[in-house]
Amino acid sequence: MKLTYKREYLILFLKGVCMGSADIIPGVSGGTMALILGIYEDLIKAIRSFDSRFIRSIFSFKIRDAFEHVPLGILLPVLSGIAIAILTLSRIISFLLFKYPYIVWSFFFGLIMASAFSITKRVSPISADAVSVLLAGTIIGYVLVGFMPVSSPDSLYFIFFCGALSICAMILPGISGAFILVILGKYHYMLNAINYGRVDIVFVFLMGAATGIVLFSRILNFMLQRYRRHTIFLLSGLMLGSLRKIWPWKVVTNGLYVNVLPSKFNGELLFCLLMLSLGISIVFAVDHLNERGRDRA
Repeated sequence: MKLTYKREYLILFLKGVCMGSADIIPGVSGGTMALILGIYEDLIKAIRSFDSRFIRSIFSFKIRDAFEHVPLGILLPVLSGIAIAILTLSRIISFLLFKYPYIVWSFFFGLIMASAFSITKRVSPISADAVSVLLAGTIIGYVLVGFMPVSSPDSLYFIFFCGALSICAMILPGISGAFILVILGKYHYMLNAINYGRVDIVFVFLMGAATGIVLFSRILNFMLQRYRRHTIFLLSGLMLGSLRKIWPWKVVTNGLYVNVLPSKFNGELLFCLLMLSLGISIVFAVDHLNERGRDRA
């Protein structure tokens, strides 16, 4: 019996590692990975267990009752796996972004572009109103990221907000929490905070994530339950519009990023195009595995 429990714990831990690896890369969703691995619904139920009953037990100092209400047997191994993956991969990605920025951002561009189209497949058929919402989301996303300055505040309140917003994206299939951090200008910042042991920044970010997952996840769940198609198409549009932020080649003008075309065709540009294609291929491969998983279920 103990051996079986340890095996299940190890499997959940490895699934958490897969989710954490996906979450740290802009464009790859931990939520999608959870769907493929067959633990998405269990995780959503586990998240919802942090409800009014849990809060009442905490404030009544009934700590044991509070945590008996939460399925820790699922959450602990999965969250441990996510944490290990993030701590391990953050240094690698920081190095690659510093050494090969154009190539890495081209890869991310392909991931995000393909992800935006991939998640719309889950809410077919496509109708005129859905396309209108998609276009509206694209325009909103394009305009919003265009107004974002080169740097965003490093204040703890903004880090808290980033944590709250990015965690909501992490639990949505197809939407990447790392991508939200890129849009908010805090992707590099949080990678460095993890790499250099900035406990204060990481702690505030995690507090924001905890708040966001308790509050915002219920709002997102309501939107997906009541207006699923339109919500998905809006999110897809926002991702497409926000690709303006991910474009690898930029110059800084008047404190804002301005996208430019590559100056010349060379080996680096060819490799960037190959990495962009690889990003697209990975998303479609993951989507294929997801469909096969649903068919088997």
